[in-house]
Amino acid sequence: MNQTDWDIQAIFEQGAQALAAVFRPGRVLHLGIDWQTLYCDPNFVASQCGDLKRTQKILTTLARMEKTIAELRPVLPTCWIHHDIPMHRSLLLDERILEGMDAGQTQSKLDELRAEANAICADVRPGDRCFAKLGYDSYQSPDLQAYLARSEATVHLLSGLVRNDCIRKSEKGGAARGYNMFVIEDLTVNDYEYTSEFYLGLYREAQRRGTHAVRAADVRSIAAQYLP
Repeated sequence: MNQTDWDIQAIFEQGAQALAAVFRPGRVLHLGIDWQTLYCDPNFVASQCGDLKRTQKILTTLARMEKTIAELRPVLPTCWIHHDIPMHRSLLLDERILEGMDAGQTQSKLDELRAEANAICADVRPGDRCFAKLGYDSYQSPDLQAYLARSEATVHLLSGLVRNDCIRKSEKGGAARGYNMFVIEDLTVNDYEYTSEFYLGLYREAQRRGTHAVRAADVRSIAAQYLP
């Protein structure tokens, strides 16, 4: 590994140590941001997403997220956060057709992927809470604010999309409100491919706010000791 990779590894290790120090059942909450907007919303039209590569990346991360959250649900409850209006619909309007596929073939593949994603999410919802948000920052949601005011959960773990917009702004919003913020990095998706240097800068910026970057494997390892 080069120095940047070593620095990122050190940040993940620091994040795991920080999470282990504060993880307590009843005090920890998972916020899944904007997953429903793409796949759990029955009004979503698959034809509005023409970027097959991005859809496949989201689906892969979604499956990893579902596995992690399903395993940890007894000690890590979830709130699903979604837009209450079709904001950022432009993110789904990329009409490029994958090279070698015509429009009908691409549509068919996207329908297949959406059906698979809906099957993954089928057992995510029961017992979880859903809140609409008004903008990028999930913590602007009045309903979420009211729920958190009644909750003892002060440690928040974020997953979702996209990493450099709604996740980043929600992380900043949570930190500004005094919550212990952790982003589960391998359970987030970005719109574009970024360099390791970009992510290192992102993590260091978050660290200055007191936010930590963690990996799903470390979250599972820390939480496992509290599972019944």
